[in-house]
Amino acid sequence: MQSGEFFYALSFAIGQAIGLLHILNHIELLRSSSTSR
Repeated sequence: MQSGEFFYALSFAIGQAIGLLHILNHIELLRSSSTSR
């Protein structure tokens, strides 16, 4: 595998992980705000 392809795959995986964490964090915020009321 070339270094360019590896960097592309790595950045894609990091982007996917950040997106997933962002969605989970948003769900937790919605869940905490709904239960606090």
